[in-house]
Amino acid sequence: MTRLVAFAKLTGGPGSLRLLAILIGIGLVWIFVWPRRRMTGWIGLALVAVGYLAMATPVVAELAVSGLPPAEPAKDSELRDIQTLFIFDGDNRWGRLREFQRINDLAHPQNVVLLGRLSVYKDLLLMPVPRDRLTHDATSWNTSTQVARTKQLWRPESAGRTVILASCLQVPRVRRLVEDAGMNLSVLAAPLDEELPRRGFRRFVPSLAALATSRDALYELVALMYYGR
Repeated sequence: MTRLVAFAKLTGGPGSLRLLAILIGIGLVWIFVWPRRRMTGWIGLALVAVGYLAMATPVVAELAVSGLPPAEPAKDSELRDIQTLFIFDGDNRWGRLREFQRINDLAHPQNVVLLGRLSVYKDLLLMPVPRDRLTHDATSWNTSTQVARTKQLWRPESAGRTVILASCLQVPRVRRLVEDAGMNLSVLAAPLDEELPRRGFRRFVPSLAALATSRDALYELVALMYYGR
């Protein structure tokens, strides 16, 4: 299981464009360089194409998401008293930013800490938030280090009500890591960048948004299995 998680991190996992490029490269080498077995090489590439097309279908992405514990966005009434907000950078960047804007409009938190990329911090600076309320920490590059860094930065005696904002796909794993770290913090779910169509023929039309959702959901399922063991 450890090797599987390491492989997923290295290649991006099934559904990632990085892994797709690797598999296409292997297939082309197999066909034209060594061992030059064209039939099996083309069959392999066809199977990769079918697999990716299936994962890019919203109905398949929805099935992958359904395997995760549910994580619904918080109601407005649950957001109004937030004073300190930790934002975990990761997948569904635009969904996180939209949810942050909703939280900021309702609660006006006094302390916002972004754990992640500088580009996301620059996005936050474009929003109506005083700069003295924003803190950027770029030292945390994955979920486990984000949780560890949150524990270092969190001051329960002065922070007021504190919550963590993460992607709805990531929330079950973050909640488990937060609990294991001994922190009594709520983890809020940010929506997907682009919601999956739930009815009509569009549920069966492949899209990059559905492919990304399938990839992220499968990654989280494997990660939960890993932490479970």
